[in-house]
Amino acid sequence: MREHRRNGHKWFASVKPEDTRVLARGNWMDESGEVVQPAIPGFLGKLETGGRRATRLDLANWRWERLTERRWTQFYIGRADRRPNQLWRVNSLWTLRGGRWAAEHRESMETMIRGQIEELTAAYGVAPDVELFGALFRPSIPHEQLPDVETEFGARRIKVDGVVVRYVEEANVIHMIVEGELPASVVGTLVADLRSKLARLENTEYVVRQL
Repeated sequence: MREHRRNGHKWFASVKPEDTRVLARGNWMDESGEVVQPAIPGFLGKLETGGRRATRLDLANWRWERLTERRWTQFYIGRADRRPNQLWRVNSLWTLRGGRWAAEHRESMETMIRGQIEELTAAYGVAPDVELFGALFRPSIPHEQLPDVETEFGARRIKVDGVVVRYVEEANVIHMIVEGELPASVVGTLVADLRSKLARLENTEYVVRQL
């Protein structure tokens, strides 16, 4: 039984819910499966309904709590002047470096690359160090370089003492996430290494903010 109100009027409606069954895959007309009741996945607990059949309102009012305690150390490393970085442009040069172009494309590609270098030189005040960009996410401490994930853009991963460290390139910052426990001294070295390289690459001061 449900109560409805509108424009000062009140009425009740009773709707019998349709049965929902465990469906045999590939045969939606098979009604021999076990009848199931509205609920949430068992590992998430249960809806408190006082014994009545659950509705969508119960799901909307459902409260949940985290089952795992995961507090990863995270940092934002960005320019002190808060201007957008130019890393995406340096990345383009890094990708194109040493390319061997077909004769009909060589001149246009070389012209494009020279243009990018000139623009970055004007922005930085110095010529871009493309090789330094390639070492941004290769810290001075022992680590394992992990392969990129195809579905992620601008994300790099390394592993230090069995812990994954993820770097995500964003417009204004590098988001660094330590996905586990590492000694504070190791984390400090990772942060300082990246901050120093970014400052040298872009010829400007970089600052660190811990989240």
